[in-house]
Amino acid sequence: MSGDHEQPSEGELIFYETSEGTVRGEVLYELETYWMNQKRIAELFAVDVRTVSELLQNIYASGE
Repeated sequence: MSGDHEQPSEGELIFYETSEGTVRGEVLYELETYWMNQKRIAELFAVDVRTVSELLQNIYASGE
């Protein structure tokens, strides 16, 4: 996070908006970690959910 934003509280949902004011995604902040579901990750990176799923499977398979 940049210096002009406060650190979120535990369990806080963070919503991002486009310049038009529509919600672009949501992130859960918990235990000093940011969490986002696969659908939201796919939307954020403009890819298919299957792509995100495949990448996560590769990460787990490699032991990262």
